[in-house]
Amino acid sequence: MISQNADSSSGNMIDIQIEESLGRETLMTIDSSNFKEDLFSILGFIIILVITTITGIIGPKSYDCHAQKLLIDQNKLEMQLSHNHISVYNRYTKIFIEFEKDSSNEIPKSVGLIDYSIALTNKKVIVNNYYGKISNQTLNFQTGSSTSDQILLYSSPLIEYDAIRIDIVVTDAEHLRAAQVSHYLATIQHSYYEIYFRTAFAIIEFMLLILFVFSLRKVSYSFWHLEQKLTLHLQFLSMLFNNPLIYLTITYPSKTGLILDILIKSIFTTYFRYFVLVLFDSLRYKNRKTDPCFFVPKILFSFAMFATIYLNTMITELPSYLPFELSDEVKKYIDTADTALFGVYLVWAAITTLFAGCQVDITERYKYVIYIISGIAALALLATSELLFKFFKFFQDSSLQFVEQFSIYNVFSMLMVYFHWPFEIFRDQDYLDGDLQADLPGQFFVNEDEE
Repeated sequence: MISQNADSSSGNMIDIQIEESLGRETLMTIDSSNFKEDLFSILGFIIILVITTITGIIGPKSYDCHAQKLLIDQNKLEMQLSHNHISVYNRYTKIFIEFEKDSSNEIPKSVGLIDYSIALTNKKVIVNNYYGKISNQTLNFQTGSSTSDQILLYSSPLIEYDAIRIDIVVTDAEHLRAAQVSHYLATIQHSYYEIYFRTAFAIIEFMLLILFVFSLRKVSYSFWHLEQKLTLHLQFLSMLFNNPLIYLTITYPSKTGLILDILIKSIFTTYFRYFVLVLFDSLRYKNRKTDPCFFVPKILFSFAMFATIYLNTMITELPSYLPFELSDEVKKYIDTADTALFGVYLVWAAITTLFAGCQVDITERYKYVIYIISGIAALALLATSELLFKFFKFFQDSSLQFVEQFSIYNVFSMLMVYFHWPFEIFRDQDYLDGDLQADLPGQFFVNEDEE
């Protein structure tokens, strides 16, 4: 009789898979605290973001520009620009040229020839010479502007010299009044600032990583919550993202170090997007095991995003270090693919978040709200900084862009560690190890009469 009832009841039960981890998993902070406590925690992290944003605004300039402007005489110009006392803390060199049209109504379409040479010296000894020649360079003038867009002549991400000299000859410069050469270098103060900033965050992330793992030491990894597993990887990548060896990377620059830094940034950016997508989508799977179809599409799509992010960053920051030559057309395709995949990701994330909000059960509703508030707060600060950087010239040479990129990623990572921190593990473990060990939840559904 009992057996028949059991069969009948099991046949009418909703097809739901009880996770094996329910026998031993413990609550997380986000499960055990109330809305007021979590709201205060979010406000605390927002305050940290605001403070770091202010330090980025009032902090050191991110770069210096040394410019020289000369008038064009009879469609020809010869110019020389030199800069001494360069150090490894200046980080990079970028040299641009721009043209100013004359008072006639004619808008110049191009300049005939730009012939230039760049000499790099260290302790008055030439360590490298670079020669360039640009023919029939197209000039772009923005509406209402008499000055053309800047044309890149030379870029180097490695500083292995202490002085630079630039010689330029421009010919066939019709309807052009003047030319200006601008030499950009990272400021030494900003390099110091970046070393302190990234090292401090790397130490904090490392300490949180150790404490997070230590707090879960008595729980088998297979019994961790999905959120805790995701957070562990996010925290580890956050530490690497800050580059604990940033001091050595700056003071002893190398091609390998620069490529590795871009590789880690690309991996972290990809995983960060993957983390947010899985975090919200997993809320729909309360008390059910996720199947391979849950992860596989997200992982494959993440690999595609990583490839475009890494290639696009290498093309932008280290074009001379690419292992193969790419045409301008291919570079545009990669940039377009990067933008398109990010657009698809945003749509996917929005749909996932919307479906999660509609399908999440009452036990996960609170967690969903907290995740939404955290995400919107981070995105709002990021959008604000982007607007300031784009429309206000005062912020364009500040440390704001660097600070926002690292502080938002790091603070969000720390917030996830706080929310997913194990709650009362030792109390739960004492329960499992005590006299009630025979009454584990795994045996709770066993009918005593059946025994």
